[in-house]
Order: sequence, then structure tokens, then C-alpha cells
Amino acid sequence: MRGLSSIGSILGVGVFVIWVIAFVGACKGEMKYAPLMDKIPPILR
Repeated sequence: MRGLSSIGSILGVGVFVIWVIAFVGACKGEMKYAPLMDKIPPILR
């Protein structure tokens, strides 16, 4: 079970970093799409 908690921690940190980058971009008035969002069909967004 220790391996699963490590993976969860790494994913959590990764999501936080992406959130910070997106937040800073939004404060600057930039509009960026998240990676892989253009590959998701519009009905699921």
C-alpha cells in the first residue's frame, strides 16, 4: 500500500503545479487550453 500513497502524492503535487501555472496565466489574462482537452469530444466537456 505504500506504493499507492506515493503515486497519489506525486499526482497531487503535479495537479497542484498545473493549477498554479493556470492561475498565474489567468491573472495575466491569458487563455490556454489544458493539455488533452482538445482530444475530448465536446459533449463530454
